[in-house]
Order: sequence, then C-alpha cells, then structure tokens
Amino acid sequence: MLAVLLIAASSVSVAVAQSGCAAGSLPANQTIQWVPCPVDDEPTLECATIDIPLDYTSDSSEVLTIPLVRVPTDDASAKSIVYNPGGPGSSGIQSLIGSGADMQMISGGGYHIVTFDPRGVGLTIPYECPNVNTYAIPGLSLPLDDPDGLNATYTYNVEQGNQCSESEYQEAGTLVGTAFVARDIDAIFQALQEDGMIRYWGFSYGTLLGSTLSAMFPEKIDRVVLDGNINPTDYYHGLGDEAVADVDAALLHFFETCASAGPDYCALADGESTGEQLQANYFELLDGLHNNTFVTYDQTGEPVTYMTAKSNVYSYLKRPSRWPALSIDIYSFYYNAGSSARHLSTKRQSNDAPFDPLAAIDVDVPNAIWAITCGDWDDIPGDVNDFADWLQIYNARSTFAGDQLISILYQCSTWNVYAKEQFAGKFEDIQTNSPILFVNSPYDPVTPLVSAQNASSGFIDSAVLQHEGAGHCSTAQPSTCVYRKVASYFQTGEIPDVSEVCQPDTAAFLPYDAPNTNITGPGVSDNGTYTDGDSSATGDSDSDEGRQVEPDDDARFSAAVGNMVNLLNKHDPNFEYPAPLREMAVKRDVYHALKQRQASATTSCTPMVAAATLSPESSNSGSSGSGSRSGGSGSSSSTSGTAQMYKVGGWTMLFGVLARLGLLLL
Repeated sequence: MLAVLLIAASSVSVAVAQSGCAAGSLPANQTIQWVPCPVDDEPTLECATIDIPLDYTSDSSEVLTIPLVRVPTDDASAKSIVYNPGGPGSSGIQSLIGSGADMQMISGGGYHIVTFDPRGVGLTIPYECPNVNTYAIPGLSLPLDDPDGLNATYTYNVEQGNQCSESEYQEAGTLVGTAFVARDIDAIFQALQEDGMIRYWGFSYGTLLGSTLSAMFPEKIDRVVLDGNINPTDYYHGLGDEAVADVDAALLHFFETCASAGPDYCALADGESTGEQLQANYFELLDGLHNNTFVTYDQTGEPVTYMTAKSNVYSYLKRPSRWPALSIDIYSFYYNAGSSARHLSTKRQSNDAPFDPLAAIDVDVPNAIWAITCGDWDDIPGDVNDFADWLQIYNARSTFAGDQLISILYQCSTWNVYAKEQFAGKFEDIQTNSPILFVNSPYDPVTPLVSAQNASSGFIDSAVLQHEGAGHCSTAQPSTCVYRKVASYFQTGEIPDVSEVCQPDTAAFLPYDAPNTNITGPGVSDNGTYTDGDSSATGDSDSDEGRQVEPDDDARFSAAVGNMVNLLNKHDPNFEYPAPLREMAVKRDVYHALKQRQASATTSCTPMVAAATLSPESSNSGSSGSGSRSGGSGSSSSTSGTAQMYKVGGWTMLFGVLARLGLLLL
C-alpha cells in the first residue's frame, strides 16, 4: 500500500513564543533533559524537548519547542543516531516505538536511537489544509490520457493549490521545508552536547533530508546511512520522472517471482505460465478496463475502474510481505470480470477469494506532503498542455506507472507557497568528514537504484550497497547481509565491502498458512522462535535484554533484521503519544498562534509562552525535463553551510478521485 503519513493527535499544537534573538540563532547553552516515558512497545523509552527558532531566516524569530524521544543504550556516555522514517510527513516518534531495540541492535548496540516529528508532522507544527471538494470536479476518476480526465486533474490541482495559499494556511506552509528540518537536526546534535558531529539514518524522503543535511553541514558528518534514495538534484530542480525508473522492473519481478513460487504460494501461478505471460494477462485486463470492453467488480458489486486496478497493484509492489494477498486480488479481478476476461483465470477458479480494492491503501492523506515537498521545489508553473507533455515524459520512463507517480509534479506546478529557506547549492563534489553509505534495490517502485547512484556521485568517497530485495527500502524484504554491513559502518565509520550484492533473507511468497514473520538465520526456527536453548523467547519479546546483547549474537541480530519489516509500516490512526509529550503540547492552534504573534521581542531566546518543558517530576508511564526554478537560501549565525533541496520522486495515485493525491512511502 501507499507509504502513508498518518498524523495522530492532529489537534495537538506547538509552543510558539517571541524572542529577540539574531536570525537563526539557537538558545545559548541548551541541554536536553531526558525523562522516562515508557510505553508497552518500548519500555525504556525516554522523552525530552528542545527549543529551536521557528524561522531561521528571521531576526526576531519565535521559539519552537519540539518533542524528542530516544531508546537509550546502557552506556550513558554513548553517542546518538537521529532517525527519520521518510514521507514527507511520517512521524518519527510513531515509527520508532516498537522498533528502537531492533535499530539499536543493527547499529551495533552502542548508540542511543533518537527521533522526532519533523516540521509539519504530528506534534511539530502539524500542517493542515483541507482538501477541495472533488465531487464538484467531474472526470477525476478517468485515466490521465483521457482529455476529460487530464482537464479535471488540472482543475483539481489548481483549486487545491489556491486553497492552501489562503492566509490561514500560508505562513505555516513556509516554515516546514527540508532545509529548516536539516537545521533542526543540527540543533539537536548541538543540544545533545556529545561531540557536535552528526549521525543519521534515513529512509525514503529521509534520504533527501539526509543528503540535504550532509550538503549543508559536510564538516559535521560522522555516520550517515541513506536507504531507499531520492536523487536530490532531481527532487529540487527536475521533473521527478527519475522516480519511476524501476517500476516496470519491480512489476515484472513480482510476476516472475510468482511464477517461480508456483500455485501453492501464488494465486496467479499455474505451474506453466512464465512471469512475462502472467504480466501479459494483467496488461490484457488493464487494456479491457481502459477501453471499456469489459468490467470487473468489487465485493459490493460496484465496477472497478482502470485506475483502481492499477493503483491497487502499484501500492502492493512496495510491500513484498503483501504479495500473496496481491496475487489473490489480481486473481479476483479476473474471476469477477465479464466473460471476455474470464479465460485469464480458468486455471484458478477454485480460489474464489473476496476482493477489496482498498485492502492495501490508506486513504488518509494529510496535505503536509504538499506543503513540505512543493515548498521545497523550484517554481515550475504548468498549464494543462504542460500536464500532457509531462505525462509523456513519465510514460516514456515507465509503461506501467507514469500516471501513478506524476501527481506530485502536477500538484507542485500549481502550488503557491514556498519554504522560507530552500537549498540552493549543488550536489557536486561534496567532501563530508566521513563517507556516506547509500543502500538501494533495483526493484524499488518508489526510489530507484539509479537515484542512489546519482545521489552518491555528488558525495566524495560515498558508496552504494545494492540490496536485491523487492519493495520500498531494504526494510520491505530485510537482509542480514545488508544490516551486517550497516552495523559495521556505524561501528567503524568505514564503507563496507559493497562489491557483494546482498540477497534478502526470505522469499516474497510463503505458504498461505505460514507464520507472519521474516525472522531467519542461525538459531532461529522457521516460525521465528529461538532454538538456542530458550524455547520461550521469540523475536519480539526481548526488548529489554536485547539492548545488552553483543551484536555478534546471531539469533538476536537475525531477529532484529526480521523485525525491520515493520519499521516503516506503523500508520495507526489510533496511535497515542507518550503521556509526557501529550502533556507538553500547548493547547492552542498553531495557525492561530502564528497569526496572533506580537511584534515585540525579548532580549533572550527564552520562550515567553510557557512551553511545558519536561522534567522528571512531570513524566509518567503512558499506555499505549527540468523547469526553471528559483530557490533561495537562508542564513544562520549559528550554523554553517548552504541550503539545498531534494525532489521526492515516488508516490502512488489512488484509484478514482484519490488518484490525484499521490504519496511517497515511507
């Protein structure tokens, strides 16, 4: 499904106060005070807050208080890794909870794992701009190569861009850009008072953030791992079409893997057809839906559209753990279709599985994605004729997914609000203090291998580790080979041997009744249970002890690797932040606060509005083709480097109306 960006507790707002500090300056001598805030899935979790400038370009910026969480290691003097799960728009806090011990193990066991909600997300300036009334725009469910569908899409994007330009949303939209978030991360490391060096681990959009961070502060880079990469030059200054470069390969890989697995593992396989033949069957179905020569139905009896049949499959490509279900859904397309398509499923008619086209799609799409991404981009205005020309460029890159991933370009070409600081530098010949490790797969349908290679080419001595797993980021089909090399890099700071192409630990297709686990490796049985003498221990039940185990413990390391499949898939709409962070949030709307700010200033960076900072007394246990883009650069008296941008290049279009609201995954 889409890598979606659910924001829990959207009513929670931020601490905003007046200050009289110089542009971009940080509160002097700030330290981070960690307090316990345990939750069921992360019993050693700690929480804190940090004060940063709301606007790094302002001479009299308000102070923004943002929440932090960390999973601590036993050594209080250990250094920290800051983690970002991507998006843009994903909550780092939600993603880390339940996975902190696993990330700690994979990093070598000697680091605190720290994260936060980036600007525009969760507890940090939660950006909200309502969607326009799509029901008033007929034609949005039509394919983009239909003139009526393209005109409707253009109308929708213009109206959405205009709505988010209104005064009540505009100012917040200028404060959530990637360059500001990069400065926030540098501020976090300054306040940690370790050694001032940056250690960072980012996935998907988090790679764009990491590339920008590394270009802005190259002399501070100590360890940076970027997994599932966006080409930052294409993100900031191109059309984003590079993002679809590997989608066709990913789709064929799905069908070839299905054919090899056989009918006991994949509902589409018949023991005779090749992967190319299975793909041809699917394309025949799409052609029939596109040309209206036959129809197929969902479980409610409603017709399934061409765009639904495509977006459903595309969204599943990101998560190989869902491929068995995807094969059943595609089979259901065939089985529920009219007689002209029925022959496609004659070998599998006994498998009459119910069909739900939304099974892998989360339809909650916060407009933070537009505010962050479009605010970062150069200005690249377009009319409906440009929309048609751009679609041809995307379709030339990918036969299958050009119309699935172009939505971000469409929306950003009609966006009118830009970040106050946009990274204006070039990603060329950047010498970081330590080399960067890039990780990518040739079957990633969102962030292609070529993007990792292009991103790496801008950083001297960096390298790309190739992972042969499917899906989006290495977490989609985890590999002990990959994470052993990541552990080595975090421990030594030296680029590991990248001549070896790493294979995933498990096949994408498992028996239909197989346990829901990817845990493999020495000392672990097929169902994820340890076989080293402790028959009661399982891969996810040792969060306390796991932090004390050496990384060469094969069983525990393999369990952590297997659990990484869950890292980027924690989009629970019922997620609750740890109690101290809920108490920290100021009960006022961020937009109201921004509109009501005063021109007066104090002589220090101390917030005038009480920001509910955390203390041990307050903590308690919680349950729970390129365009001409003109970018600017900001200045900071306390930070170095120039600002750069990235171009998020891979979001899926949802079926019908939602096909115009593409997302990057996580």
